[in-house]
Amino acid sequence: MNAALHELGAILAFAAIGVAIGLFHFATLSWNLRLYLAGAPWRGIALQGARLALVIAALAAVAHAGAVPLLVALAGVVAGRQWALRNRRPA
Repeated sequence: MNAALHELGAILAFAAIGVAIGLFHFATLSWNLRLYLAGAPWRGIALQGARLALVIAALAAVAHAGAVPLLVALAGVVAGRQWALRNRRPA
């Protein structure tokens, strides 16, 4: 019973990490778009690269825990994406 609760807690933690990653990544899309529209394409490209690097680094760190935590975190990223895009403000 105790081991099952530990597993469930770990899965919920990795899901929360994934949601946080997804929220950050997709919520900053409008910031990225504003840079492109303001005529600062190199800043937009730099921000896009930083956003992707952070997502890759975070998911690589989760991958060290195993395949199941990575899949759970990726599901969290998708959930975070849905939440961020549903609650977005116009650019």
